[in-house]
Amino acid sequence: MATIVQDILKLKGFSGAKVIAGVNGLTNTVEKATLMEVPDIGDFVEENSLIITTLYPIVNNLEEMNSLIPKSSASYAAGICIKTGRYIEMITKGKQNKEAVLVNFRGQLLYMEK
Repeated sequence: MATIVQDILKLKGFSGAKVIAGVNGLTNTVEKATLMEVPDIGDFVEENSLIITTLYPIVNNLEEMNSLIPKSSASYAAGICIKTGRYIEMITKGKQNKEAVLVNFRGQLLYMEK
């Protein structure tokens, strides 16, 4: 049985997470996670990858933030989970693809969960 975005959001680290956009994509298959630590993440995202980020690499670049979702969709990413509160306070919807899942969370997400 495949893991989908909705399954990931049930994990303890995503407690209280809110889907901001892309409800239709909650059934997107997740095969791996990609931590966004570089500004040009679009070049590295693989199909069915769930991007997890604080947006730190692009926090001062509005153009890059606005292009993150289209670039991720073009790479067939499963979705984007953005941790707010430290580098960016809130997320606004903007123009979205209905299948591009955008999740806002504030929890303590560890690199590994038991």
